[in-house]
Amino acid sequence: TGSKIKVSGEKIPKSIIGELEKAIQTEPNTKNMLGMNMKLMAYRPESGKKGFFARMRRKYSEPPVLLSQMSLADNKKRLTNVLFARGYLKPEIEKEVKEKDKKASVIFNIVPGTRHTIRNIIYPQDSNSLATAIRTSGAEAELQPGDYFDFNSFKNERIRIDNYVKELGFYFVTFGKNVLRSETASIAICGILKYIFSGK
Repeated sequence: TGSKIKVSGEKIPKSIIGELEKAIQTEPNTKNMLGMNMKLMAYRPESGKKGFFARMRRKYSEPPVLLSQMSLADNKKRLTNVLFARGYLKPEIEKEVKEKDKKASVIFNIVPGTRHTIRNIIYPQDSNSLATAIRTSGAEAELQPGDYFDFNSFKNERIRIDNYVKELGFYFVTFGKNVLRSETASIAICGILKYIFSGK
């Protein structure tokens, strides 16, 4: 059993393709130096049997990697999560199963859609000293309007601000770690910042 990614429409960076491939990776049956699946060859569906040989076979064998063990729905969800975290907020993913000579493969056809970008970054507008420090930290921000909507970038910016305010003496301030997205508006929230994103 194997799985592949096929992308149509807008191109996806190779780094994201790698994340997608890793998300659906299924461990194949192990092979020895001669390319033989010795553990698979030793496998017998006899879990109920007792005795020395039955115990040894269970210990040193492994069952075949079957298509049924690959949760297609879960894999589709993982692919969607990877794409969403990288700014593809409305991807279309269809699965195609091919079987031949007792072997099966799954092709995930992906139409990623538009990769969203940040239109505006909103800093806290309160007049207290912490809010003022956070706004001042914006001069050192690496994440800027026009950059891609990206969970890792949001979290890195949260960590940068956290370190910045702690250097100013705000030791007990804790920002939320999760990225929250409003379903009714083009807004993502990470820590203390709001990101207005654009795209169709």
